[in-house]
Amino acid sequence: MGFVDEIAEPQRFAAHAPEYFSGYYNTPRELLMPIKNTSRASGATTPSQNPAPNQSPAPNQNPDLSQADPRNTLEAFRVGLGSEPVVQAAYDAVMQNLTERNEQVQGLFAAFRDIPGIQALEARCLADPRMSIDRIQAQILARVPNNAAPLSGGNSVRSDSSDFVRAASDSLLIRAGIRVSNPHPGARDVMGMGLKDIVRACISRGGGSRFGEGDSQQLSFRAAMSTSDFPSILNGTLNKALRGGYEVEPATFAAWTRHVFVPDFKEQQRLLLGSAPGLLKVGEGGEYQNGSIDEDKAVPYKVEKFGRIIQLTWEAIINDDLGAFLRITQAMGQAASRTEADLVYKTFTENSGFGPMMQDGKALFHEDHKNLGAIQGGLTSEALGAARVLLRRQTTPGGGALNLVPRFLLVAPEHEQDAEVLLATAGREVTSGTNNTMVPAWVGKLDLVVEARLAGNAFYLATSPENVDTMERAWLEIDNGPQIDEEDSFRFDSRSYKVRHVCGCRWLDWRGIVMVPVGPT
Repeated sequence: MGFVDEIAEPQRFAAHAPEYFSGYYNTPRELLMPIKNTSRASGATTPSQNPAPNQSPAPNQNPDLSQADPRNTLEAFRVGLGSEPVVQAAYDAVMQNLTERNEQVQGLFAAFRDIPGIQALEARCLADPRMSIDRIQAQILARVPNNAAPLSGGNSVRSDSSDFVRAASDSLLIRAGIRVSNPHPGARDVMGMGLKDIVRACISRGGGSRFGEGDSQQLSFRAAMSTSDFPSILNGTLNKALRGGYEVEPATFAAWTRHVFVPDFKEQQRLLLGSAPGLLKVGEGGEYQNGSIDEDKAVPYKVEKFGRIIQLTWEAIINDDLGAFLRITQAMGQAASRTEADLVYKTFTENSGFGPMMQDGKALFHEDHKNLGAIQGGLTSEALGAARVLLRRQTTPGGGALNLVPRFLLVAPEHEQDAEVLLATAGREVTSGTNNTMVPAWVGKLDLVVEARLAGNAFYLATSPENVDTMERAWLEIDNGPQIDEEDSFRFDSRSYKVRHVCGCRWLDWRGIVMVPVGPT
């Protein structure tokens, strides 16, 4: 055709030719059509083989899929390159991969060729070899009603609409500015659809009339809610927004507490890790002695239910305001995390700041528990060293040494900077202060937990909950965290969503944490 004067690196060029031309929407039609009688020297073709420059397909005429197939362009380049063995091998490899891909694409479309717009979509997909199969499936599912019957002899797209539901859900979250860690491949194709467009697609896929056509918009809204797709899209989107909000909210309690699941709302009984009896020597042929593990049972506790109701109105859908609703749902997830934090750190304020009453009738932090340090003038390495001694000296109910290793340093914001200086200095193993005082290296191994709910009149040194029981947090097993339930309203054009979070917490043992008061000495 005279477009090419010469070709450099023919093997590489032949391998990528389909991407160079067929991958662009505005490629001249002549480059996508079969080329015959092409001469490598002149590149000339007979006039009869070329259509008129401005010629276009007749209206309502099905597109010629053979013209959109990038294999035609590749064949033209192969003819122009000649029959060298290396070029032929490269051509064969590319042609095989492209043929397999196009056969798979044509198989996806074969079942629904009678759906309006499907054949034009098929032509575009065949002309763009970079379009993935996942994207093609998502675009097909967006145009195919749920009640569409496959044509005989064709391979059908999966009858369920899970792909469309997941793609639409992820696209709505992304549009609302909510992070999606692993979005569905088809989400990009649904991004251009507004909320009303998604409603139309769901009603059409369910076999109903289009949104706002024929029936009133109010009836169409109810029709959308009665389909299987649109409620699934909303539920999936709201649940992801709720859980995403819970996960992004800073939760300092998660680091140093134990997380468990409980089956019901009954009081929970826990046997302490340090309550097992010590082992006794058994002589040859001797008798093993019985031991008891229930002498230091924790105080029972149970989970409680927290929740709120929010509403999605018909007006919000008409105005395409689902993004604001999703942000509210995300905020509800953050509120669920804050509820847990309030329950955990409220225990530090009980009994004038000495913690809740334990199973022996004394406060969590008590001299008799040997976990209450002397008053210190501030957060220093000497104060941490004294707290570490108390933690190391803790014993089991039977008197055995626990030798607990400090793991977490819990401080209020007032002590955050002093704590960071201590940890950073110890980590670099250098001296600190004008008096050249050495900061022990073990301090740098502590995990710093800064919590605004803690008072500034103390700091705390805790061991890992895997070594000995400290604070235990529980979720209701059947919910597995914050949940959202929906309910239709007959008297109002809205749908109510109930956010529920069932959780609870309790200090099981006093041996795993030490309190150091801070004040005038």
